[in-house]
Amino acid sequence: MNHMVDMKKNPSITLTDLNKNIQKYILFTKERVKRSIEISKSKSLVALKIIPFLLHINRHNFPGFVSRREDVGGMVLFSWDQDTRREIRDFFPAHYVLDDPKFYAAPRKPMIESLQLIGSIGTVAQTEKSDFDYWVCIDKSKLSVADIALLEEKCRLLEQWVADTRNIEAHFFVEDVENIRNNRFGKLDKERAGTSQGNILKEEFYRTAVWLVGRIPLWWAVPAGASIDDYDKAIELLSNSTQTVQSTFIDMGRMGKVPLKEFIGAALWQINKALYSPYKSVLKMGLLEGFINTANHLELPCEELKRLVLESTIPEDFPDPYMLMVDRIIAYYSELGLDTVVDLLRECFYIKAQTKITLGDLHDPRPDFKKKIMVSCVRKWKWDMGHVDRLNSYEEWRFDRVLELGEMLHNYLRETYIRLKDHLKKTESNEVMISDTDLAILGRRLWTFYSRSPDKVEILKNPFEDALPLESLSFYSHLDRLANKRTWGILLGRVPNNYDCVADPKGLILRKSGSLLEVLSWMVHNRVFDKTTSLNFIPTSVPVSLADIQWLLSELVSFFPQIKISDIDNQALLNEPIISSIYVMLNFTQAEWVKKLTEVGIFYRNTWSELFFMEVSPERAVDQVMALINRDGQKSILNREKVRINSLKGFYPTKVRHDFMVQLKKKIGLKFNLF
Repeated sequence: MNHMVDMKKNPSITLTDLNKNIQKYILFTKERVKRSIEISKSKSLVALKIIPFLLHINRHNFPGFVSRREDVGGMVLFSWDQDTRREIRDFFPAHYVLDDPKFYAAPRKPMIESLQLIGSIGTVAQTEKSDFDYWVCIDKSKLSVADIALLEEKCRLLEQWVADTRNIEAHFFVEDVENIRNNRFGKLDKERAGTSQGNILKEEFYRTAVWLVGRIPLWWAVPAGASIDDYDKAIELLSNSTQTVQSTFIDMGRMGKVPLKEFIGAALWQINKALYSPYKSVLKMGLLEGFINTANHLELPCEELKRLVLESTIPEDFPDPYMLMVDRIIAYYSELGLDTVVDLLRECFYIKAQTKITLGDLHDPRPDFKKKIMVSCVRKWKWDMGHVDRLNSYEEWRFDRVLELGEMLHNYLRETYIRLKDHLKKTESNEVMISDTDLAILGRRLWTFYSRSPDKVEILKNPFEDALPLESLSFYSHLDRLANKRTWGILLGRVPNNYDCVADPKGLILRKSGSLLEVLSWMVHNRVFDKTTSLNFIPTSVPVSLADIQWLLSELVSFFPQIKISDIDNQALLNEPIISSIYVMLNFTQAEWVKKLTEVGIFYRNTWSELFFMEVSPERAVDQVMALINRDGQKSILNREKVRINSLKGFYPTKVRHDFMVQLKKKIGLKFNLF
């Protein structure tokens, strides 16, 4: 399609400028598509070629078919060029309808004005695991509520199809162009807990989006750094042009100055997102923090990208949007003299890119684009191959090394939070777009993650979301006969029976305690295992078996379903935490023939998703359980489904368990299921 603009010249924006800019942008998007296919050919072909086609059609026997109406979907300016037809035929070889010329007739009423991909696609940060986030841009004034509902249904069907058949994670955001123009982003903004960040979302869109089909964002036709008057003049010129020219572009709004209040709010909420996978979020947080302190004298990242794209002379010279962000962050922290932070962020970026540079790559005359960028980084940062090899093997790091990186990342998060809080104190209240309520919610999320208190089960500071669960784990028990003290622990991997668990020469111990139940509480809360994890028990003379441990782990996982801190209900965080579930385990490590209560472990969780574990003496056990049940008085949400009493084996009511429950019922009158 020819995107030449037929309009009269004006003093500030000329015909040549607009034509040159839009043609350069088209080349840039084609280069991004090419790079994406180079990284992950099969997934990118589906995401970049097949998905747009399936959004354009609505035919029986094709994925995304909505049966309730024929004309669901359809895209403005969809091009049926020969390459597109060939790729679709290759993907759907059994669909003979593709040979029928009538199949390619344009939809009577296309619903989609423009289709864009936002994120790391076609950049150095894209990997085989990258997801695909689509902005499906519509003009709400042209569609009914029913039209939009059917289009959203089609998008959901396609999301499910690519997940089930291609192992691709895709998300479709159906957004109205008028809302985008006015920085209202609907579903895209909900995860930001009420804090408005419309300008930041638009900046991220212009910086990372890949235009796929439909109308092209007018913003890219206007020169970098153009004034408001220039942008408005471009709109005026378009409105006076031919219908063909007008239909080529879509006005998604200019990119004005982002208010400082948005950057502060966005950075604070980025900390919340970073809790469970910090290495993915620290770079974005660094970008936001850097801009807070340089907002008055630096151009927006998207404007910098546009300027560099429009200045490029050949496709190979087009800048990488993600690398542009990394360079900006590194420069900011380097100027502050925070060398430790600089080193940490460089390593996070290298790991995120998942491009393992070898000695041979340093001398490769024709590397692919990702290796070319990463080799340049290795040289620029003056890393030796020992440093590079250590990062290349991060998937094989000892668990303590992984947690060491996690601790460093979380220290960075905490220090950044402190710096942002200090910045808030120096900023006028009307300049901060984050409410006291939002700030309270964030603070309490951080509290649940970082705070330590008696009996609270510690949360692993894991740097990688996908580092857990572990493939295999081994339990051990050691009795110090001199001190008459037994230690229980869990080791990484399938450990030989003769391994010295006391000296632990290979550093395999993940957790150890005088209580096996405490070790299990830590395992359950941090989900270091799942159904695929191989569990082993180094033989020892104790009455508890591996089968007993597996049974109790299964019980606890079922009783305490995993709730990520980022998923805790906001309303719960605005209230004081209330105990929501209690699990009592009796005589777990005692022999079955023991009829007297000698061991009591109590697990309980509150509405802030904090898990606690305590061991109490048999004499205090009933009173302790009663105290937990009554702790919150009238606010208590405990009931018979949220309190469970069990003993070893658990498959039948033991005498110990029966006697304990009789005492408990006498005290508080609760009715418990004995099984």
